[in-house]
Amino acid sequence: MANVSIPRIKISLSKKALQRFDKFGDDVVNGLYIVLPGDSISYVKCKLKTDDYQFKGKLKYTGGYSDHYNSSRRSVRIKLNELYKDMSRFNLYNPACRYGGVSEMLNHKMLKDRGNMILKTDFISLKINDKKREQFFLEEQFSMQVIKNNNRGPGIIFRIEQLDPLIIKYYDRSNMEENYASSLDTLQNALEMYLKGTLVPSQIFDLDKLTNLYTHVDLVGGYHALAMINLRYYYDFNSKMIEPVAREFSTGLFEGFLQRRLTPYLSIENVNPILERVNKDEECRTLYIEKLNKMITPEYLEVVEKKYSGFVDSQFLKLDATDPIYDHELFRLFKNNIEKVISYIPEQFPEKGN
Repeated sequence: MANVSIPRIKISLSKKALQRFDKFGDDVVNGLYIVLPGDSISYVKCKLKTDDYQFKGKLKYTGGYSDHYNSSRRSVRIKLNELYKDMSRFNLYNPACRYGGVSEMLNHKMLKDRGNMILKTDFISLKINDKKREQFFLEEQFSMQVIKNNNRGPGIIFRIEQLDPLIIKYYDRSNMEENYASSLDTLQNALEMYLKGTLVPSQIFDLDKLTNLYTHVDLVGGYHALAMINLRYYYDFNSKMIEPVAREFSTGLFEGFLQRRLTPYLSIENVNPILERVNKDEECRTLYIEKLNKMITPEYLEVVEKKYSGFVDSQFLKLDATDPIYDHELFRLFKNNIEKVISYIPEQFPEKGN
């Protein structure tokens, strides 16, 4: 059990739905079904009960690899008809899929403090029907509510298809105000002009938010978050600018399941071709190096540890004591990551590279 109390919820499924879920998960573990990113069975209706309220909604299994299925805590995605803790959609993961979840929570908190958009996170005690109650890591999923939770103006969150950067998938489009429908055409046209070289990065991307993300990823080693399949974007209908909405940092930080450590930001074009032109843009590069120079000093790392160590310790207390021991040395890892970045681009940091 966790050392401190965490929110408790119970999900009720019909017998048929539960049997279907169990069979799907068993087939993945037994190699009878190969899970691909984004692949899953369809939603089924459910009821979600907290200590003082009952919600109606639907859920399905989620997760692109077998680590989401090979234990009794199988990852699920939930959509609700009403808001739970200001969320309409969220995933519940076995904490091991996010290496305890604490590093992921820390990443979101640090980026929020720098002004970037984030997802809400928490630890949850979950019971499904009569199954054993177990602990899960909760992470908000993309919807219009994410925009509201981050105090942004009218806009939409989207991702770009991995095989074709001109194919855009919008999140929660059905809840977009109708008078902004033409803004989607504006976004599509802007991306096309950007890829053709007609628009420079600063005309379409919020470079301050983007370089915040780049330097943060360098600090935590979370390059997995920049992969095209993982990175999401927010398009502001009024400013007509794009800013990143990142997640899944901790997989890269801890050399996660079936993931390789990706190279620092300046070589990320092989992972996300949409960012290729941004990475070669002199204005973006200058801003990135300027921010990174402030982060590579021992004094900066000491300030970071002092500022966030209390938060990290408080989250580790929420982890189930029966779970594997996760690495508490996050701040030591940050120092190691920065040293790798310096060694990768020594010409930018001649004094540090010697």
